[in-house]
This record gives sequence, C-alpha cells and structure tokens, in this order.
Amino acid sequence: MAKVEFILQPYDSALSRSAVDVLIAELDSKNWSEAWFTVAFGLKTGNYPDLLAAITNFCNKGGKLHLTFGADTFAAGGGTEFEAVEELTNLFAKIPNAQLYLFHENGNVFHPKVYLFFNAGHAVVLIGSSNWSHKGLEANQEANALIKLDLADPADKAAFDHLTTTMTQYWKEP
Repeated sequence: MAKVEFILQPYDSALSRSAVDVLIAELDSKNWSEAWFTVAFGLKTGNYPDLLAAITNFCNKGGKLHLTFGADTFAAGGGTEFEAVEELTNLFAKIPNAQLYLFHENGNVFHPKVYLFFNAGHAVVLIGSSNWSHKGLEANQEANALIKLDLADPADKAAFDHLTTTMTQYWKEP
C-alpha cells in the first residue's frame, strides 16, 4: 500500500525538506535505477548546482534520467527558458544515460509536475505544484505529495504502470 508524505513549502524548506532537497536526497540515495522528471516548465534558476551534481553522479553510477519540459511558450519568451535547456543540454552531452525532451502539443498546455524514481521493486513519486525553478523547488507556497510505492502490491503496480505509460508518451509525441 502506498505511503504518502506531504512536502509543503516554504514551511518544510526551513526543515531542509523542500522539493529540491527531496530530489537531491533521492538521487543520492543509491536506491533507484531510473529517474523520470516531467515538468511544465524549467527555468535556469532550477538548475541548482547541487541538483545538477546529484544528477551527474546518479547517471555516472549507471542511473538513467529522462527529463521532459513543456515547450508551450518556449519561443514566445515565457515558460521554459532557453538558458535552462541550453545548460542541461550541455551537461547531458557529457554524462551517460541522461535525456532531455521538450514537449509541445498544439491546442493543449503541458502542465504536469511529476518527479519519479524507481527500481524493479519500488518507486517514489513527488507530484504536485513544483516547477523546475528556484521558486517552485524551494521558495514559493507549493504543495507536493511524496508517494512511496511497493511494486509487489497490485494497486501500487497498477498506479505505477499508468504513470510510466503516460510519461513515456510525452517522449513519443511529435
């Protein structure tokens, strides 16, 4: 059965339990073989040096990372910032197992904020309102749920399968 913890910013940030703290801790934990992040938009301020170092270490130790940002207003100067994508593209070119995707679908706004970590038997998903930015990951009033799944439990496995199937579709969209 899934276990849930709430990450409520900025209140939990004072306790070193902000969204960015959770992401770094999970990447550093050595518990996961894969991390999939699907985020409405990414700003350069979300490219925390400690977070990028944790991503680099995770991938250099064999972990696989997929990061998807929405590109709904990319060209218009809003939403995902070119500078954030450029920095991540340059970093990912130097490390194995990291992929960056941009998602755009005419007529729809890409708005998820899902950070998933998993291995063959367990998963943790941080899902809520935190975009990839300093404000979203640490400073704003944000509400996220950290959900721990046991993939041997049929209900947890079904939820995990639904989530991963949907996230995989974001990589395949034209």
